[in-house]
Amino acid sequence: MPANISFLQILAWNGGGASNFTDIVQKGGFTVQRTQETHKFKEVVDAVKSDAHEFAAELERITKKIEHVVEEELEEFMSRHH
Repeated sequence: MPANISFLQILAWNGGGASNFTDIVQKGGFTVQRTQETHKFKEVVDAVKSDAHEFAAELERITKKIEHVVEEELEEFMSRHH
């Protein structure tokens, strides 16, 4: 589409030929039908879930280490100041 096209013309183009925003809105939204997931998509989803699980486990491990270090530092600090 040309760069100088007006906002309403873009809406009309996207709305199937209506000439103004009100007409586009009154026609309602577009409907889509769900298609079956492809095997490749399922593989990607499964891989992302696996990676997310591994990331969460690693984050938990690191968090526990940080908590341990902070606890030790606090204990040392408190022992020096009492």
